[in-house]
Amino acid sequence: MTSTSISAAEGNWIPFTTGDYWVLKIDSEYSVALIGTPHRRYLWILSRQPQLAEATKAEYLDEGRRQGFDLSNLIGPRHTGREVRNAMVEDL
Repeated sequence: MTSTSISAAEGNWIPFTTGDYWVLKIDSEYSVALIGTPHRRYLWILSRQPQLAEATKAEYLDEGRRQGFDLSNLIGPRHTGREVRNAMVEDL
């Protein structure tokens, strides 16, 4: 597990604010990563592709569950294929 702190100034494209995040699992190609918070309240699966194979998703969610994350309120994103640019999120 790797711990990092990200602030809005370092990465204003990130849709959440300053905080500590753990890299819980990442594949060898750096194409899928499981990211969580130290207090185990928030968990993300990040993928370079809009569609993630169900087996891969299950593997990463199992890892999150194994590390103590509650997955009962899991929300799945709706991917539109649009590229998000800074101008699109500046007023958020």
